[in-house]
Amino acid sequence: MKKILALVLALALILASCAVAFADANNGSITVDNAVIGKKYELYRLFDATVAANGGTAYTLPANKEADTGFANYFKIENGYVLPLSTFTAAVAGSDEFQTWAQGFGTKVKEETASSSTVAFTGLTYGYYFVKSEVGAILTIDSANPSEHVIDKNQTNDSDKKIVEGTNKVVVNEAGINENVAFELTETVKNYDKADKIYRYVIDDQLDPAFSYDKTSLVVKINNTVVAEKTAENTTGKYTITWNDTTPSFEILIPWTDNDAFTGNHLYDNNSIIVVTYTAKLDPAKVIGNLNVGATPNKNTAQLKWFKGSENPTTPNGERPKDETETFDTALTIIKHDQAGNVLTGAQFTLTSTNGTKVSIVTENTYVEAADGTHYKLKDDTYTTEAPNGNATHDAVYASTTTKYKLQTNQVVKGEGQTDTSMAS
Repeated sequence: MKKILALVLALALILASCAVAFADANNGSITVDNAVIGKKYELYRLFDATVAANGGTAYTLPANKEADTGFANYFKIENGYVLPLSTFTAAVAGSDEFQTWAQGFGTKVKEETASSSTVAFTGLTYGYYFVKSEVGAILTIDSANPSEHVIDKNQTNDSDKKIVEGTNKVVVNEAGINENVAFELTETVKNYDKADKIYRYVIDDQLDPAFSYDKTSLVVKINNTVVAEKTAENTTGKYTITWNDTTPSFEILIPWTDNDAFTGNHLYDNNSIIVVTYTAKLDPAKVIGNLNVGATPNKNTAQLKWFKGSENPTTPNGERPKDETETFDTALTIIKHDQAGNVLTGAQFTLTSTNGTKVSIVTENTYVEAADGTHYKLKDDTYTTEAPNGNATHDAVYASTTTKYKLQTNQVVKGEGQTDTSMAS
């Protein structure tokens, strides 16, 4: 079962200097921002309150409640009013012990399931409340009585990296040299990381070196709307991007507040969705020495990072684990035989694709010892599939009459005088 956390909405109780309460005592409200859609939020009332004309608030025990042992651990009563102990800190209010007591002592007054990123409890009698969230969220105060705003700050960002093949989205695929591969990165993002406001998002994307990006294919959407890159010519763009052709990689920066700083107001709703799409290919100009073949994939790695809090960090201080896709080079096995069916060691082929790209492949054979092998080594360092028969004259040409060997055929990619990694067949 998920751990249920809550935090009392006000950590400081204010004893009013004026005892005159507002006439309308049923007009309080508590709004939960950054809520998780589909999750339940429960409101519990701990103490009664009167709000003075000068804004001061006095808290008292409800008529049907008495100060119990748990109460005495956190509060005291002076002149009939509830006051916090000096030891009642934010850390104490966020503890499991306090929240267990508060839920048992308090009276549940309302329950709402979030249908958007905001949950509003309205028409409340003035009082001292706490909110419980089934997502395990810690809720903290954001503004003053009698209208409180609390922020659900225990959500996490979500990231999903995929390869798009028609109507399918996969994390592993095959592709040939010079064939476009479509990538899609989807980020569901929040406005807070725990108690810290998020004010800038960063998306880092990196390909293995045999890939090249098609920069013209890149599209960025926020909440299903295509947004433009911010440039010297387009100062109203919503993101900036830095390309690195050597790595190859790119970095996208997206301001999340109107001044790209902690002090700004959020530009987008909680649970907004960022989608980045683009294509890349296994570049024929880069595959020599870089292409991973056989059982080793060519990877694409993406990571979501963010800037948060009021300390103005120079590098992102929040991040998700990396997401990864794998592209395997399309397998190709070519073996040249003579008329008798024997493999021609060292036979060289030249392949030409429809776009004129040429790749040379050399077939090379090696023999390895294997109990299930079908070859025998002869004294002249050649191999035969004819087994020894026990005749001394016949068997005299064998290096060993008991050791068996298996033929291993490799295709070696060659281009411009270089040799790439072997592809065992």
